[in-house]
Amino acid sequence: MIGRMFWKKSPAPVATADAIVAFWVWWQSARAEVAAALSAGDDGRYGQALSSAVQRMHPGLEWEVGRAGDGYRLVVTAAGAPESRSTAARWLLAAPREDSAWSYFAARQPDPVVGSGATLDIAGQRVGLSEVTVSLREWEDGPRVEATVHHRVFAALAAEERTAVAHLLLVLALGEEDTERWIGGLTASPEPAVEGLTLAELPAAVAELDERHPHAHALVNGVRPDGRPVMGIVQTRLSPVDRPLFDQHIAIAVPYRATTPAGLNPGPAGERLRAFEDTLLELVGDEAEVPAVISADGVRTFHCYADATGGVAERIRGWRHGWPDGRVRIDVRLDPQWQAVSAYRP
Repeated sequence: MIGRMFWKKSPAPVATADAIVAFWVWWQSARAEVAAALSAGDDGRYGQALSSAVQRMHPGLEWEVGRAGDGYRLVVTAAGAPESRSTAARWLLAAPREDSAWSYFAARQPDPVVGSGATLDIAGQRVGLSEVTVSLREWEDGPRVEATVHHRVFAALAAEERTAVAHLLLVLALGEEDTERWIGGLTASPEPAVEGLTLAELPAAVAELDERHPHAHALVNGVRPDGRPVMGIVQTRLSPVDRPLFDQHIAIAVPYRATTPAGLNPGPAGERLRAFEDTLLELVGDEAEVPAVISADGVRTFHCYADATGGVAERIRGWRHGWPDGRVRIDVRLDPQWQAVSAYRP
């Protein structure tokens, strides 16, 4: 039987390419004025215009400007919001080359003030950043940590404010990307830490985590809500933070004739499935990622992520694979949070 592919349509991504181009055209005429206003401490001269230019690209984006060495930095960030992360990444790809005046980032960077004895005004109190401590507890089943941020000022804050301030302090120390990549849970405590790290010591602790948990693959075994078994291979560091442009999920469901009632053993089809995967990986190249391959009930699903503005999905749809064991189904949809594979995260 000739293999055929069936697919479901998904909503198109928000059209931001023109807005990104328009931003950088505007920026070329505005950058000198913004630098002059920063030097003079006059935020009002550029704030509204910069906000409007950023919001036209995506309403979920945030921005900040500040000193960076002898020049200035411009950050346009999704601030942890998955739906605008790829737009920030595309904005950065279109940025002009950095020069002595300006550098550009798509996420807030670690702030050098953390190690300088600086203070923050929190709940009417001057809080020295050197007084803040952080305790970490590593997850048993994955490369992430629970963080507790300690400072007596949290006693004066409501629960929601505590969490927001604790997150801000971690971002100052680690930057947005490492905070999202490594912090799996966050608590703010007014009690002193029994054993804690200062904010200045936190980046070294995270770098150690990075060394101990390299990118690799792991076997997963489990059951679905209906009790049927599931088995597969997933990346151990399964996170869209490392692939911000890959906001489109392409599920390629390949049927096989299972040789066991559980539907996991492909028997003679195993070699064909491996060849199918090899060809798929060659087809998408570095334009996509396949972070999870899951088998259940006689179907092996290849979870592929790609840039929704690229042509990977159409390339897969046009692939004449000749699969002999049934219809190959394709489901394409936007998934900037990688929710389709979140259940398989170690």
